[in-house]
Amino acid sequence: MISLVSGANGFIGKHLTQRLEHLGHKVIPIFHKQEFPKVVDEIDYFFHLAGYGNHSHQMEYEDILDGNVDYLWRIVHAYSPKKFVYISTSSVYGISDKPMKENMQLGPKTEYALTKNIGEYISAYFFKEKTRIVRPFSIYGPGEAEFRFIPTVIQAILERRQFPLVPDPVHDWMYIDDFLDGLLIVADGKEPIVNIGTGRETSNADIVTMLGALMGKPPLVTVSESMRSYDSLHWCADNSLLQSMGWQQKHSLVEGLRKTILYYVAN
Repeated sequence: MISLVSGANGFIGKHLTQRLEHLGHKVIPIFHKQEFPKVVDEIDYFFHLAGYGNHSHQMEYEDILDGNVDYLWRIVHAYSPKKFVYISTSSVYGISDKPMKENMQLGPKTEYALTKNIGEYISAYFFKEKTRIVRPFSIYGPGEAEFRFIPTVIQAILERRQFPLVPDPVHDWMYIDDFLDGLLIVADGKEPIVNIGTGRETSNADIVTMLGALMGKPPLVTVSESMRSYDSLHWCADNSLLQSMGWQQKHSLVEGLRKTILYYVAN
């Protein structure tokens, strides 16, 4: 098996590369702003993870357009895999008061979400029935960027630092290994668009409380009332389609957080 992975140096990309190699795939990484590797043999899978604009410090609209649309445009003209797996985002749904289902009307509220939605159309247009679109929810685990929410809280508790917290927003948190299980099921399945999430909501405040309890140290929190205008008060996957394909959650939130804590303590 030959698999190409764009964004292979990112959090999910590194974990996916390791998983694919463990399964016997020859993995060819593609890094942004580097020349595309030439592949002579037939490509079995192309996992397109590369993107820009999902982090609060990534606000430059030219870079968002280049990273999510122009870069993908070059990829679809350069390769012809048997399966093209496009990693989109749950942000394409916009604001919702109920679990987000694949057939809902989309309502992206940011340039990032809009360009990822455009990427879905580009992928489906060029690769048609070969395309598998994945809409992940909040993926966490060892190796996530230190400025992300869970690593930030862990480091603050370890260092006994006070940190700001917006307590109310909720997310559908999924451990990285469970996400990869779902991703590979979707890649080999027949469904064109699939959510990958646990179907459970957990607030920021509850995450902080759980981390404090697992680490045996009370978090030093400064509560903030501000909330990003594009955040939904409910951010949860309807994962019934994924479950019907055979996916099962293997890591509870407590188990996943414990493994994540051990990683950051060691590193």
